[in-house]
Amino acid sequence: MTFLVPTAFALAVIAIPITVLYILKLRMRQVHVSSDLFWQQIFTARPPRSFWSRFRHPLSWLAQLLILLAIVAAAADPRWNSTQTEQRLVLILDVSASMQASEARGQRLELARTRALQIINGLPAGTQVAVIAANHRPEILCSMTDHIPDLLRAVTSVEPSAAPGRPDLAVSIASSLLGDTDAASILLLSDRCFDATSLPAEPRLTIETVGTSLPNIGIVGFQALRNSDDPLSAELLVAVRNASSLPAEAVLQLRMNETLSHVERLSLAPEETTSKTFPRVGPAGGIWQAELREIRFLQNAADSTTSAPVTAAPPVTTAPVDALAIDNTAAAVLPAATRQTVQLISANGYFVQKVLEADPLIDLQVQSAITESPTNKPAQITILHELVPAKLPAGPVIVLDPRADCDAWALKETRQNPLPSPAVETHPITRNFRLDDVLIPAATELEFRLPARVLAVAEDGLPLCVLLQRPTGPVLVVPLQLTQSDLAFRTVFPILISNTLRWFANTTHLTASALQAGQQIAVPLPSATFAQRTAAESDIQQVLLRSPAGRSGLIPLVRTDDGSAELTALTGPLCETGLWSVEPTGTLAGISVPSESAVTIAVNVASAAESDLRPPGPVSEPPAADSRTPRSGSRPLWFWICCTAAFLLILEWFLYQRRWIT
Repeated sequence: MTFLVPTAFALAVIAIPITVLYILKLRMRQVHVSSDLFWQQIFTARPPRSFWSRFRHPLSWLAQLLILLAIVAAAADPRWNSTQTEQRLVLILDVSASMQASEARGQRLELARTRALQIINGLPAGTQVAVIAANHRPEILCSMTDHIPDLLRAVTSVEPSAAPGRPDLAVSIASSLLGDTDAASILLLSDRCFDATSLPAEPRLTIETVGTSLPNIGIVGFQALRNSDDPLSAELLVAVRNASSLPAEAVLQLRMNETLSHVERLSLAPEETTSKTFPRVGPAGGIWQAELREIRFLQNAADSTTSAPVTAAPPVTTAPVDALAIDNTAAAVLPAATRQTVQLISANGYFVQKVLEADPLIDLQVQSAITESPTNKPAQITILHELVPAKLPAGPVIVLDPRADCDAWALKETRQNPLPSPAVETHPITRNFRLDDVLIPAATELEFRLPARVLAVAEDGLPLCVLLQRPTGPVLVVPLQLTQSDLAFRTVFPILISNTLRWFANTTHLTASALQAGQQIAVPLPSATFAQRTAAESDIQQVLLRSPAGRSGLIPLVRTDDGSAELTALTGPLCETGLWSVEPTGTLAGISVPSESAVTIAVNVASAAESDLRPPGPVSEPPAADSRTPRSGSRPLWFWICCTAAFLLILEWFLYQRRWIT
């Protein structure tokens, strides 16, 4: 037998004061009486105790010492010595979203945690155990050790995750921890709601199923998207799956910024996945939230509320209620339509001005001449018509019919009547764009000094639409003489301008409207946040990431390579559903950042596999342990010793009450 806490035997010194109290002479209390006739008989029968006299109550003294011995032995945590070689065990707990399903005995993860605690408490002395959480990225909660308190704390600290689990990676890590040891085993506590074929071939692996087959309805897809061709229109896409063998009904509610927008009753056949699209028009953005309510599973078609009304409603027999609540809600961030400040510099650009004024998302500024040092404000786009400065302004620029040299090109010659080629380069700018029907009396040939990508060309090779890339912003050049061409009167011209402006607005990466739990993302921070950046701010390394539950932490920042003030925050796997926020407030070297600069990230379960709470195949009982599996699951020895101490305490009380000890 081995004692895990041998220092507890120091408590045995308490036996000394217990013994002293039993042999110590008691001081008699003096009382005046009228006669001592009867008291003399008592003193004769019970003489006074002396320090060296024998114990008058040996049974009581012995019971007290046995109780103390039992308490000391329990505190020392005794373990039976194993006759086998040293064994090793890796406990893997599945913490995926499906483990949050509610069973009759409690939540699946709680059942797995309770089972793991039983296994650890019943292990033989010296057994080396490790604990791994099979999250989206498996985490070793406790490395190999035989210290029971550390193992118990590791199992107790397991937290649920909304992300799909990766038990295959967890088993691979467990195999690496065990090495080639034969006296070792891997125990996976899971609901088996995953693809078992993905598990590596590991003969030491045992899967113990937690939970039963349950029906469930969940939101498996939720996105809010703006139309790239028409930024004023948006669509909300919702996918709902009935992961059960019974027909089901539910009410889908959609809210925009906490305001109820749509309510629709869904009727789903067994195993059906339905998708709904909800259009929205307007430049405003916000937070879309979807929620499934009044979920019920029907035993027959007569139970459906969508059937014809009847005068007397028969009693409805329903299947178990929806078992997983975490996939009944979802959120998505619909970005507001981007407004663009455009500065038009033209002496004769009436038609260009009208095209820009027709766009409701453009704030137009018209200038008839070039200033001495034309500069751009943040997020401003410059359109130059005929007038070209010696140095192009920073930021995105569109140049129509250039008439002078600049730092990006040099004029060569004017070609008459070039014939446009019907083929154009595939690019977002050239979507629905064709020049083969446009009359082009003249076009200017340019010699470019920057890397150029030709988007449209004439039959003789003359570039008619060119995209230049530079560190300070892209430049689109259309060297057609608009005053002689009918391009400004064709629909292809506003299409070209609109495509270019939309592409300029999306030169930085946009965050997705909603992420699946477990994903990570690079979040671009608003450029206006860093408009006042100084040289002293070069030490900025982190910003604040706040979870839906209110927990916060710092995440790293990455600067762009083009020398601009744009920064990108890199998040880790987001394993909690709800609305996350990236808040630069308080981390920008003393800059006062408005709350509007916080970037919101929506995270949902959005997984058909996690919403399906039915393990593949029949649910079997845990397999019997073989020679490699440590004996576990029984009560620890200290528990029985404590029971013995309690029994001895009750026995002493009984003997005292029966006057066997006084």
